[in-house]
Amino acid sequence: MMIGRTLSRNPYTWAAAAVAAGAVLLTLPGDRAGSLQDAYPAPRSPVPNLAAHAEAGTAAPARSEPATARDDDDPRGRQSLFYRRRAYPFDTIPHGARLAALETARRIRRETEQHRRAEGLWTNIGPFGADLVAGAWSPPAWGRTAGRIRALAAHPTNPSVLYVGAADGGLWKTSDGGQTFLPMTDQEVSLATGAIAIDPSNPETVYVGTGEMALSADSYYGAGVLKSTDSGSSWQRLGATEFSQVAVASIVVHPSASGTLLVGTGSSCCTTGSTMPPEGKGVYRSTDAGATWTQTLKGEMWSVVGDPTNGAFVYASMRADATNAGFWKSTDGGQTWDHPRLNGLPVFTSFDYIRLAIDQRNPATLFLSYGGSVNQKDSYRSTDSGASWAKLSTADICGGQCWYDQYIAVHPLDSNQVFIGGIGWARSTNGGDDWETVFATTNSPSWIDAPVHVDHHAIAFHPTDPSTFYLGNDGGLWRTTDNGQSWLSLNDRGLSITQFYHVALHPTSSDYMLAGAQDNSPHKYSGNAVWQAIATGDGAFSAINPANPSIQYISTQYLSLQRSTDHGGTWTSIGPDPADAGFIAPFVLDPADPSLVIGATTRFLLGSNNGSDWTYLGDPWPVQEYDTASALAVAGSTPRTLYGGTDYGAVVVSTDGGQTMVASSGLPDRSVTDLAVDTADANHAFVTFSGFGTGHVYRTTNAGQDWFNASGNLPNGPVNSIVLVPATTTAEAEARAGMRLFVGTDVGVFVSEDLGATWADYSPGLPNVVVMELAYSGSSGKLVAATHGRGVWVFDADATPPVPVGNGTAMLILAATCAVLWLAGRRWRSPEPGAAA
Repeated sequence: MMIGRTLSRNPYTWAAAAVAAGAVLLTLPGDRAGSLQDAYPAPRSPVPNLAAHAEAGTAAPARSEPATARDDDDPRGRQSLFYRRRAYPFDTIPHGARLAALETARRIRRETEQHRRAEGLWTNIGPFGADLVAGAWSPPAWGRTAGRIRALAAHPTNPSVLYVGAADGGLWKTSDGGQTFLPMTDQEVSLATGAIAIDPSNPETVYVGTGEMALSADSYYGAGVLKSTDSGSSWQRLGATEFSQVAVASIVVHPSASGTLLVGTGSSCCTTGSTMPPEGKGVYRSTDAGATWTQTLKGEMWSVVGDPTNGAFVYASMRADATNAGFWKSTDGGQTWDHPRLNGLPVFTSFDYIRLAIDQRNPATLFLSYGGSVNQKDSYRSTDSGASWAKLSTADICGGQCWYDQYIAVHPLDSNQVFIGGIGWARSTNGGDDWETVFATTNSPSWIDAPVHVDHHAIAFHPTDPSTFYLGNDGGLWRTTDNGQSWLSLNDRGLSITQFYHVALHPTSSDYMLAGAQDNSPHKYSGNAVWQAIATGDGAFSAINPANPSIQYISTQYLSLQRSTDHGGTWTSIGPDPADAGFIAPFVLDPADPSLVIGATTRFLLGSNNGSDWTYLGDPWPVQEYDTASALAVAGSTPRTLYGGTDYGAVVVSTDGGQTMVASSGLPDRSVTDLAVDTADANHAFVTFSGFGTGHVYRTTNAGQDWFNASGNLPNGPVNSIVLVPATTTAEAEARAGMRLFVGTDVGVFVSEDLGATWADYSPGLPNVVVMELAYSGSSGKLVAATHGRGVWVFDADATPPVPVGNGTAMLILAATCAVLWLAGRRWRSPEPGAAA
């Protein structure tokens, strides 16, 4: 995890007193002379966290706090964004809901393909690695970065083969020693990856545990264990019942009896309680190669490791209450378990992340590391198969995040070398007696000077060369061939696993876009496979001025914006950093006057002069405490019509430029994900919802007074984004009810030409990945999908489409070239003739 900015979560706690309400009069650019009051009456007060500026157009001063403050990271904010939105209003996602949605999506896909012409496939444009560029901070010497890697497995005899498990990007494989990587599970039931195991007796057999047991809070739970007997070319799903809604933390294959497996499972995220419920989680055992399973230990499992020479000895670590948490041991191959007395180990708490490692050369030697939310990481060693433990010295690598990122490992070719990872990374050359902090610690040497990305999750070793091994962390994959003296990023070798939130397109160039990446910065695409990572933190909303594309915006946590006036060459912080913003807070550009930036927190914000001067519009929204904006749309009428949506399911509409708000009724109690307004009619708008068990697309024709379910036959699962593509001719308007609708969901992309009555699949070639954001290019006819784990994909939406489905399931997709598309900042429209490019 990279750097965040933690602000007060109370939406009514302000950093400074609001200035008395009063109209701010400005001359609008171009021929629209007048005052801000024309479109946005009486801004109430300046945003408290932003200093006033004397001259229009001047940039806000840079934030006084250092942008590299490691303790500003906010992993729990990601929980609010990803998992909680999908679970709300429940504590957890309903059992089986996602798989049911996936099955519906696959049925629609099959029906669509029966009638589809060959209109092409979605194409992945990366990032295939990202270069960190200088901006508001000094980039570390990490090399090219990618998304989070959770698991690694090296082939036991073939050094050219390595398997890589991405957090939400599935399994990847290299067969040429890391020169190239290919995805292996793009169409499987889940791309969330938690564990990889290779059968030691038959290395062509590979197991992949779906679900990410790292409390990352932005990963789906799993959907079983995937098994391949041909090195990943084909897969079968195991444990569909037992593992349908858990994360797989560990897989152990018996060293001599291939049919005997152990799987340790837990939760991918969290509940609102202080502990994780153990039901359905624990250690499962199979003696028939995964055909059937028996639960032999109940609880949240962190690690399961086995003796490589004697399959009877297996060890596990559990997260539960103080009675059951900690170390467990089996001497009969996992059939029964003993919870030995502590014998040197501490009393563990429910939030301690406990990892185990076994010395493959001396299997009676075990290592245990643990840490929680404090800046502490302790490790222990046993030389008698866990009967007694001795505390080792402390490696200063935790940084308060050892509940999320940590592991301990023993080199399989050298028992003296022990490795421990957290935010930073340390090694021992004397079996754990002493630790050398190699890089990325909370103290000296600074993590910013490290040669690899921070936040470590996995390590894998070359089968014959002790100097070569791999590290997997929040930024991707690195390799050393000189025992850690130097490191090479492998993130530009085909890996496309970045987890994106949002994307904004250039008005005239299909080879330029901005996109916000989870934990890995705002990104810039300039037509190259390798992108650029700008600034730091969690990349959020972005925007490009359609009238003057030299003016661009990126944002990170809590509505912290930066602006470029030289087409993305340099960036300057412009605030507003309000104390009441959500983790990933929305902002858009006014479609009628893109020099005005509109944001949303618990109220609307106006950034005039290209975001230099910020004021609040109107009073706080009539929503419950701690609820914050998750979606925003602006119609270019005068006065402006503003639509806002929140995490807790509220939709508010203002038809007087933000002066007064009306809360909509009759909508699902689910998190709002997106809003879109008809360019021809400010009263005609759409809203989309996350969660399960309700409609997910709704439509209004009277500015939110009434809403109609437009979900049609869509799968019952989160809809994350909606794009309206208006017709450009009378014939198109008649054929498509005026427009096409595209939605990005957790189970694919869908299109409707009858205002949401019916939907067709629009996902040919797209991986089975969460589509967080869609955008459409009116100049190129391209539809762009930003995914949460498989990078960004492009589809020619104006190519020859599928023909209508004759059975009434949905599906008219006709060719169109749209000259104008409303995009409200993160979407965009073609510029007026003569506009700056």
